[in-house]
Amino acid sequence: MNVLFISADLMFAPQLEAACRRHGAELVAVRRADALHRAPEAAAAILDLAMPGIQPEQVVAALRARGVAAIAAYGAHVQQALLEQARSAGCGLVLSRGQLHAQCDEVVGRLMGMVSAGS
Repeated sequence: MNVLFISADLMFAPQLEAACRRHGAELVAVRRADALHRAPEAAAAILDLAMPGIQPEQVVAALRARGVAAIAAYGAHVQQALLEQARSAGCGLVLSRGQLHAQCDEVVGRLMGMVSAGS
């Protein structure tokens, strides 16, 4: 099972990759939201809201159209409006960057649980 990591900042990818492996999934990095059409099939996605010009509604719609069952989004805790946009767009988990970093394994586990529940 693939998990898309949609982020231009790949410094966090190794930690997420290890967490995904522990949960039986493979992390696939996508550096730009407009490159989703080239990404492999995935059951889940993690969306970085710090990407320049990100529009959560459009990205979530594109992910849903590709059959992605579970979506987590994260961003700066001070960007409440953007976090709320992600929540309203249908992201099942919306977290601050600090929460994702501190609880990475738990968050990936919750995402995998959301995929299983949707199956």
